Amino acid sequence: MTHDASILDLVLGSDGRDVRALILEELQSSQRTLRVVESDLKGYHGHKPGWIAERICCLLTVAEICRMVTDREPALLAVKETLKTHSGGKRLVAACGSARKSQGFCQ
Repeated sequence: MTHDASILDLVLGSDGRDVRALILEELQSSQRTLRVVESDLKGYHGHKPGWIAERICCLLTVAEICRMVTDREPALLAVKETLKTHSGGKRLVAACGSARKSQGFCQ
């Protein structure tokens, strides 16, 4: 398993579910966010509506956690703020920070 896949597993877990929902809501409500829908990604398919948005949200969350634990500027401030303020987000960042120290994630 790759390091990024392990962080993705944490984000996909139970703590990440509520955080992902808040991040997705924030991204969808932002007027500056480019919207990507399933029809924009010809050739991709999923079994349930919204799977592309969910996947994008997961990957953005993983990317922002990596940026946070390596003290880099946020890619999306709304994602960082959600991770900093939501209890599940705080747990995810802490877990990923611990994993980074012990296993070298987000290098």
